[in-house]
Amino acid sequence: MNKIKILFSLIFINLSFFIFSEPTAIELINKVDDTRGPGLSFSCNVSMISTEKKEVTESNVMKLLYKRQKDGANRALGYIFEPAEQKGRKVLLIGTDTWLYIPGSKKPIKISPAQKLSGNTSTGDVLSVNYKSDYDPQIIGEEKISGIDTYKLELVAKVPTVTYYKIVIYVSKNDFKPVKSEFFSKTEKLLKSAFYRKYQKIGSKNVAVEILIVDAIMKENLTIVSYSNFKVEDIEESYFNKDILKDINI
Repeated sequence: MNKIKILFSLIFINLSFFIFSEPTAIELINKVDDTRGPGLSFSCNVSMISTEKKEVTESNVMKLLYKRQKDGANRALGYIFEPAEQKGRKVLLIGTDTWLYIPGSKKPIKISPAQKLSGNTSTGDVLSVNYKSDYDPQIIGEEKISGIDTYKLELVAKVPTVTYYKIVIYVSKNDFKPVKSEFFSKTEKLLKSAFYRKYQKIGSKNVAVEILIVDAIMKENLTIVSYSNFKVEDIEESYFNKDILKDINI
């Protein structure tokens, strides 16, 4: 009888350790990446509205096609519909390389992933959906953000060609959703902060569909990024080819 009690006690201790053990940095970054898209290959619409002192200064709408490579690297194509003067522009991301095609040009030009799309939003913010491929994660503490207990997850760039040198993400302890992110330059200067305001259940994943981005210096400069019309589908490889970017239609 005592042996049975001891056996059950050991099982309970092991289960308790499994259930209540702290997540690793890799597990957290995987959870964060899960909130950035409903699958490894999908399409959606992205709206970016920028304001200054509550007045709208810029508004952009883009169709996004995304597909993750076997090694985890990002591939994405953004087709701009609005504003009218930018309609037809295409932004292509392969790994950490980014190209912009402007209608009427002979070929696309290579740009930085930090190139602005709208207000505080860069091409890398929208097109790069998988942090794990570009950053090394480390849990550096815990903090309460807006009353929510979070893990403080630091991401440091693996290569210098990514959008930001460092990102700090505050991940909810309860459901592992990002609550807030901070984006830093190579000189450790805070560039902007992002607040994840709305999530939507798409398939088996809770995807962030509304993000508020605040400039670190001009705090009245805000950008709201909204995602809609998600469709999990196998995007054709031909969309991610800079040599035919001029002729690609969405």
